[in-house]
Amino acid sequence: MSHANPLVEFLRHYGPIAASDNMYDELIQSEIERHGIEPPVEIRPARLQQIIENFESHFPKSVILTGTAGDGKTYHCRCVFSHFGGQPQEWHRGDKLSYIPLPGADRQLCIVKDLSELTVNEKSELLPKLAAAVAGQNEDTVYLVAANDGQLLASWRDWAEPLQGEKYRHFKIIEEMLVDEKVEHTVLSLQLYNLSRLDASAHFEEIVAQVIEHP
Repeated sequence: MSHANPLVEFLRHYGPIAASDNMYDELIQSEIERHGIEPPVEIRPARLQQIIENFESHFPKSVILTGTAGDGKTYHCRCVFSHFGGQPQEWHRGDKLSYIPLPGADRQLCIVKDLSELTVNEKSELLPKLAAAVAGQNEDTVYLVAANDGQLLASWRDWAEPLQGEKYRHFKIIEEMLVDEKVEHTVLSLQLYNLSRLDASAHFEEIVAQVIEHP
């Protein structure tokens, strides 16, 4: 008689196969529910605490998370949304942008779940507002943006290049930050994290322990 173990069935999707759904946070959540995995196998994202402390500060900066699929961009965004009181049903509603008020300040946080999912018109509407926030010219809204490196640079360049001046200079600074792997720059109200550059070895033992000791 065969015995199906739901945890094993869930974990097998993480194998080196071409179409690994478990690279994507939104699909992982539905798989956890489908297999009835309780508690979920979960470790605290490496940059989460720094990002939360930034948004809890009196003068929060916008944050951009870059990296390839599976690096945890959406997961970081969802954790931030939950930390500031966002409800799971709101997050899973499928909105491309999520807004939530920040404590102790008359400003809101706009979370862009995936820049690549926005249409050309939606990017044209977002980028001027995001650029103003990064330039320190918008005190009402700060941003948390998940974006592929190439998509981020191409979209920002296409918007800023025709305008030139300060807007284009700020784009070039962001480009340099990505190349040089710098988190901050004195000119911009921005934190830029490339999640592809994190050393995952620190989490390895924790992951193994959670899998082996899972009830």
